[in-house]
Amino acid sequence: MFEWKIIITVLVTLGLVLTYVGTNPTVSGFFDSVSGRFGSIMGESQRNVEFSLDVDKYGDFDFSAKEPVDFLVTGYTEATLKTGNLKTNKTVGIYGFRGTGSVEGNVLALDGKMAKVELPEITVSVQETVKSASTFTELTAKNLAVKEIRLTGVTGTLTSRGSTTQFSGDLTIASPMGDFDFGNGLRINGSATGISIPSAGISIR
Repeated sequence: MFEWKIIITVLVTLGLVLTYVGTNPTVSGFFDSVSGRFGSIMGESQRNVEFSLDVDKYGDFDFSAKEPVDFLVTGYTEATLKTGNLKTNKTVGIYGFRGTGSVEGNVLALDGKMAKVELPEITVSVQETVKSASTFTELTAKNLAVKEIRLTGVTGTLTSRGSTTQFSGDLTIASPMGDFDFGNGLRINGSATGISIPSAGISIR
């Protein structure tokens, strides 16, 4: 009986605290802010739109790789590693990369850590810091996530939810993640939270 009284007292006290939190503007505002941030993060992770895209050009963008990304770079690469410097005009594989980066024109910049670097004649499988710049003719990025892709005046083909559409105009992809192939244009196979092509009357969520 005594234990039940303690439990009831705790529940009543907790109810009073929650009531105060809900009516106090400062405290409730704090929790609303936290809830909004978590809601935003969860929203970005709900990539329900599977798609395949092939367009004739691409724009510059930054990314932050929290999950490991694999890059295959054809072109010229300069990299600063913890164990030394690397300069090569051979195809380079950078695997298990985590960190920040950007694609500007035909230049890939990376700053973070990788699990493995692979050249035609050598493979080094160690956890290694890397800061690199690659001028590429072709680039493949597997499991790459980007906050948003905005393209203006592109021509291409979009396949999603069983339909294929050829289009010309502006394109916006919210939170895309998947395999990116850069060369004479851009190909993406992956998923996103939304795709919009106003000129084609397409808005997918």
